[in-house]
Amino acid sequence: MAQLQAALEANNRNDGAGRLGAGEEALVVRIEGSVRTLDDLRQIVIERRDGGPVRVGDVAQVRIGSLTRYGTVTQDGREEAVQGLVLGLRGANAQQVVDGVRAKLAELAPTLPPGVTTQVFYDRGSLVERAVGTVSRPWPKRSCWC
Repeated sequence: MAQLQAALEANNRNDGAGRLGAGEEALVVRIEGSVRTLDDLRQIVIERRDGGPVRVGDVAQVRIGSLTRYGTVTQDGREEAVQGLVLGLRGANAQQVVDGVRAKLAELAPTLPPGVTTQVFYDRGSLVERAVGTVSRPWPKRSCWC
């Protein structure tokens, strides 16, 4: 894979090639990648083996494709939606993060296009509040923790 990638990059690179002086004028020379068709890709040499070239078309199926689409979510399994994910950094105050996200959503709401709304589907606020309440209560006094 590394050889294939290197061959493709080396054979289809746009690059500046310097200047050509012509009297008082200077012409800027630019080299454009030479791949124009799928067959151009197939003909790129990856390496030479046993006295002959090994071309991209010899080791790979070359075709028009598409990137795998990542990050799509659906709302209730029916229609696509946009999902935002907020991560609190280690050591951050979780309650402040939750409060800050709530405030930012309220600030953004009036700026959204007509018909677009935000809908929080998982809010850790109550979980954070319960957790903070649990750890902030004093431990019961015991003479033995056995």
